[in-house]
Amino acid sequence: MEMRLMFLTFRSVPTKIFRVLIIAVIVSTISYLSFVDRNIALRNGNLHLSSEGKTFGNIIGLNTSIDEKESRVRTFLPSNLYPQELVPHVQQAKNFGKFDPRLLPALYIDIINDALLSSGELFDDFKLPFNWNMLLDFTTKLMETSLVDKFVKTEASCESFRSEIGYKDKDNFACKEYTKNSKDNIYNLNFELYANCLTYFKSDALRKIYAYIHGLTSFQIPDKIVFLGIVGGGNGSLVLPTYKIEDNKQNLKVNKNIDDSKSLAIDKLSLEFLNRKLKKNINQKYQLLFDGISVYKTVKEFNNIILDFSINEKFLMSNAKTKQDLHKLHAPDSELFLWNSKEELNKIKKEMELDKNNISVLKKLSISLETSLLPNFREKKYFGEAYISSRKVESGHFDWRFFDLFTQDSAPLHQATIHRMARSWFKLCQDSDVPTWLNHGSLIGWYWNGYNLPYDNDIDVQLPIQSLYKLAKNLNNSLIFDVTNVKDYVNDDLKIDNMAEMGFRSYYLDINPGFVTRDKLQNKHNLIDARFIDVRTGLYIDITALADFNYHTNKDIDLAYKIMDKFDKADSSRFMQNLNYDLFYNGLKEKTDLVGKSKKQSKENKKAKADEEFQKIKENFLVTANESPEMATAIFQNLVHCRNYHFYNISELLPLIPIYFENTLSYIPSNWLRNLIIEYDSSVLTTESFRRYRFFRELNIWVNKDRCQYNFEQSDAENAQTCLEKDVVARKEFNRVKEYVRSNNKLLEKILPFPSLNDIKDIKYTLSAQYFQEDIMNSILNEFDECLLKPEPWITRNLFLSDI
Repeated sequence: MEMRLMFLTFRSVPTKIFRVLIIAVIVSTISYLSFVDRNIALRNGNLHLSSEGKTFGNIIGLNTSIDEKESRVRTFLPSNLYPQELVPHVQQAKNFGKFDPRLLPALYIDIINDALLSSGELFDDFKLPFNWNMLLDFTTKLMETSLVDKFVKTEASCESFRSEIGYKDKDNFACKEYTKNSKDNIYNLNFELYANCLTYFKSDALRKIYAYIHGLTSFQIPDKIVFLGIVGGGNGSLVLPTYKIEDNKQNLKVNKNIDDSKSLAIDKLSLEFLNRKLKKNINQKYQLLFDGISVYKTVKEFNNIILDFSINEKFLMSNAKTKQDLHKLHAPDSELFLWNSKEELNKIKKEMELDKNNISVLKKLSISLETSLLPNFREKKYFGEAYISSRKVESGHFDWRFFDLFTQDSAPLHQATIHRMARSWFKLCQDSDVPTWLNHGSLIGWYWNGYNLPYDNDIDVQLPIQSLYKLAKNLNNSLIFDVTNVKDYVNDDLKIDNMAEMGFRSYYLDINPGFVTRDKLQNKHNLIDARFIDVRTGLYIDITALADFNYHTNKDIDLAYKIMDKFDKADSSRFMQNLNYDLFYNGLKEKTDLVGKSKKQSKENKKAKADEEFQKIKENFLVTANESPEMATAIFQNLVHCRNYHFYNISELLPLIPIYFENTLSYIPSNWLRNLIIEYDSSVLTTESFRRYRFFRELNIWVNKDRCQYNFEQSDAENAQTCLEKDVVARKEFNRVKEYVRSNNKLLEKILPFPSLNDIKDIKYTLSAQYFQEDIMNSILNEFDECLLKPEPWITRNLFLSDI
């Protein structure tokens, strides 16, 4: 790559004299590289830089002075590159010798910087090397599983592995055994796993080994890598294509390396980084190893470089809107909700003729559209979860390809992951100019204190169907590194350092090709259109698109009736309550008599009443259609819905209201409150105790009941004080979020359709957007600093001098 850039630069030099000079530089560089290669030696099975006579603990000129802030942003290179004489100088750092997720993005950005400095631009064919082991260290994780001896280190067959899992369908088990001396068998494994296994596994160890082997053998690499927020402190992103780079041969049956002179791809990139830096000063190799590399510093260097060099526009993604623009009510074009598969197929065929650069993506979308229109087509379930028999509920909230552990067993890890995932999703959509908003359980969480509920296992967002289509064309199958740094922020007490965290978390955007179908007729299990997945845990954001009912059915009476006929009671209940809200509610209070009835009975009564009203509509539908099709389909006028038949009136859904969720700019629909009432009932606004948690209003946080028991003989204030005194976790959480929650409550009170949080029983429902006073709201929205608020456990353990 370096030589290619040199020769490209060479061709651009206009005069013969300068060309001669450049030839001299190239010759010198080649001589130098030969010298560097001679200085890279192998000792005792590990890569080392030769010491050139320097003695243990006495490396001349090594500057080991580094403060804590500097050490936190530092990422070490792979430990097998460090000579023995240097190890004493670095081994006291808690992150030395550990797999650091920040290493790969830091190396990538340095490659980008070097390309820009060498040639002045990123050429059209610029690509970054990738394999999943570089990012997730699958080989190490595989060797640490409890089943490694049984299925990796000894001979094992697909049949024995299938039997261990308990999967009954022998013919459709997604396993293929390697032939002897197979060139594709890089890690000397027994078999490859090329798809999900749709069954409950007996243990999490089986789930892990399944994910790791799939990642090493069959998992396609992402098409693109996104460096989110890399431009100018979060003002734009860089999107670059990838190519696959293989690890050298590994023998996991014996040891990590089949030949100690060969290394993993991440080692190769690290050596290339050293060689690039050593060009400037051959005598600095020890200092380079000691200093390591830093995402924060490489991002700063990138932004300094682009002051002088322009970036190829095809690689840039940004939104010209200012923060003040984003703080206003947002009304996406209603045409974004229009979708008709036949029309889109015709459009994309024309687009394929014009856009040859994106032809492979467009072709896949074209095939999905064509297939969905076949009369007997039935979708296969697309997304797979890491189902485990002993923990059915929790395991269903992890993507099977990335499952690593149950984050629910560690509240700090679970909440830190959710916190960062939400922030990255909304930033990605802002840079992509894609409208998106909270809904379902995440909307409840925001209502209470601006966070996801602590017992919720995922995040729920929605967007218009055409916006999802845009993401499918541009960013599907992308890996996203969040390197956004709104401002340098360090809080030693809370163990949070924005600069140190840059690039630590990464995400995979996966869009279900079946999103082109907008009903449940072809598969009632394919209700999720896309997922934004945290690759270190497998936790995800569920993404669902909304489409106009009449437009996607083309007002086809038979199709509309077929969809209606398949409604279950939950579907008909949501449809009817949205269609005629006043029939079921007087403001927020249910009209049905609930005296003496349990909450469950109340819900069932409401569903029964809704279904009764719906059956009347359905019976009249065909009769009316015989007289006037337009009159029959009028009941669906302006109604948009997801594939699970959550219906919304588009005139009430929009405009979107700007709010802050997990301390990042987000949006909610205008009819957010009514949506919650229809889907859950009004109790979600008042119930302060759920599962293992209680909401302490005086603290504005949810607290685990086992840690803080509520005494009903005391006041809220007394209970809150007792909790803070006894529970250090609650006290730290309260101190972390109190300013953020105070601003969130101020914001909430301005958009509630009733005077106060305590007055919600009999007030007539109205749209929150009507209460949006731009100047007042903008003043409140500016209070949010957008910094991280929840510490990342790995950062806390490995980069701070003392744990939290």
